[in-house]
Amino acid sequence: MKKALFALAIFSFFGNVLVAQAPLSIGERQVNFGLGFSSDGVPIYGGVDFGVFQDITVGGQAGLDLGFNYLALDVRGDYHFNRIFEIISTFDAYAGLDLGVGFGIDNDYDTGLQLGLHVGGRYFWNNEWAINVEFGGGTRLSGGRAGVTKLF
Repeated sequence: MKKALFALAIFSFFGNVLVAQAPLSIGERQVNFGLGFSSDGVPIYGGVDFGVFQDITVGGQAGLDLGFNYLALDVRGDYHFNRIFEIISTFDAYAGLDLGVGFGIDNDYDTGLQLGLHVGGRYFWNNEWAINVEFGGGTRLSGGRAGVTKLF
């Protein structure tokens, strides 16, 4: 009986882990949100990604740094390396490009177009939720991010 319960527990754990499929398939979407970190402050961010081709997602995101009254709105594209590097589906490794506009809410601080690069990864602890970490540069709010991802 103990062996049967142990085997069931192991099967359940690996069954739940293997349900999450990274990266997104065509037509799937995910929402990302969390905190950023940069030399200028700790912005909050949120965004959505859509699977559009095999290994490619596009989406949009917004970041807000309340300490500097700064808002950034970006479109982004990511290439996911899971297939070519044979990374297991509970992890998602990606790199991409951000293009957008940033503006000071009550001043002209860094108002204008932004172009940035980023690299990141996610770990799915079940079939809907992941933690994500991302590092980047080129835009005011792109020093890095840490947060969660929810698949839909």
